[in-house]
Amino acid sequence: MRNHKISYSACAALTLDGKLGPHERVPFTRISSDEDIKQLSILRDQHDAVIYGGTTFRAWPKIHRGLRKTSLHHIIFSQNGDLPGIEMLVKDNPDIHFLIVGLKESQILKYTKLGIDIIPDSKDAPTCLVAMEKWMIHHQINNVLIEGGETIYTLFFEEKKIKNLHLTFTPKIMGETKGPKLCCGSIDLHNIKLSLQNSRILGDEIFTHYTVKYL
Repeated sequence: MRNHKISYSACAALTLDGKLGPHERVPFTRISSDEDIKQLSILRDQHDAVIYGGTTFRAWPKIHRGLRKTSLHHIIFSQNGDLPGIEMLVKDNPDIHFLIVGLKESQILKYTKLGIDIIPDSKDAPTCLVAMEKWMIHHQINNVLIEGGETIYTLFFEEKKIKNLHLTFTPKIMGETKGPKLCCGSIDLHNIKLSLQNSRILGDEIFTHYTVKYL
């Protein structure tokens, strides 16, 4: 495990006032263009797995694929196991490995019967991430794309995992005080340095790529 380095990238579309979308995430409300979705698909093609939270799953309960339609392993962070529809996703996609991280003990049997791997809730984020990375190594996962939401982004920033950040700024203003943001909680953003690697304008959107350094 010492010699196996896993690379973490994160991607998100943000409104000009820094929101990931409206406060009510279900049903899914898209804030970006078709070009942004295409760029997301290109990013997925460069990774072996995707990570996202239960709220993101409920907003978009579908398989995350790239343009090449290759199989990305799915890692979902969920304590309460509220993942409606995941049974059919597992059944219809036998080529994809699913992992649920942080699941409460009362929900474990339900999902192991479906053939989903589980990392139980340990009340300690670093312990869960170590177990997750062991699972990744077993499945030969080297590059991971984090797709949200704000709790998941925050966790991986706090644990100093994210090294590349792809942000699309969309020409929208949400104006909601409770809308989800890129980060939440008590994370010390002053200890994170972002360096712009490239940016480009397509239509009314700005596509950016930053590298992340932890001071």
